[in-house]
Amino acid sequence: MSRLTAGLDQQITIFSPSGDLHQIDYARKAAALENTTVALKTKNAAVLATQKRITDKTIVPRSVKHLFRITPKIGCCMTGRIGDSHFQVRRSRNEASKFRYTCGYDVTAKALCERMADINQVYSQHPEIRPLGCSMILIEYDEKLGPTLHMTDPGADCNSYKGCGLGPQADQAEAFLTAHLKGGTRNMSEEKAIQLALECLGTVLDIRFEPLHLEVGIVSKAHPEFRMLDEMEIAEQLSNMLRSSQGS
Repeated sequence: MSRLTAGLDQQITIFSPSGDLHQIDYARKAAALENTTVALKTKNAAVLATQKRITDKTIVPRSVKHLFRITPKIGCCMTGRIGDSHFQVRRSRNEASKFRYTCGYDVTAKALCERMADINQVYSQHPEIRPLGCSMILIEYDEKLGPTLHMTDPGADCNSYKGCGLGPQADQAEAFLTAHLKGGTRNMSEEKAIQLALECLGTVLDIRFEPLHLEVGIVSKAHPEFRMLDEMEIAEQLSNMLRSSQGS
């Protein structure tokens, strides 16, 4: 590091000469070191799929969670540091509850994502608060807009997506989704959407998953409330994928 930029990576409120906030960049890197996550939406559904990274054989796999229900209709997947992720989930639930109490109706996933991005941005203005090392993806089925998919990160970026990836293999996941969503998703069923997300994870990580090491969540036109698949349902989807690949 040059003398001109020396020490700037220790200051969260000072821009470097290149226009960067180094602590925000470090927080993004921290968020990208944990679980790989894939999210996509079709005409009638939105799907979240993520891996469970079990770092210790003594950990009970069911105690590791990255998918959460924020409101009955909004689900989220957290990627990054577990402690920061849990704090972000609690804060988002509190924000959703306050919105419901103040306005008399439920917050949308887009509005909630924008609110959480605003809070993340505040963390970059005060030296006594460090940015959170986690990123959040929110999905919802909106009666007017259909399935929606939104993401925010430690740098307070907030965008809507057709498909996205987070974690160590995010670039490969997004390349996979770009190639497979290019033809459109108008006629893709819920089951095919789930299998596409699982196929993307398996391809970019180059491993064969066990249901215990996966989490999958979905919202759809048929079932607007966010639900998480249990191990038996995930095992069934993996089995169907295997049969389809063998048949082709």
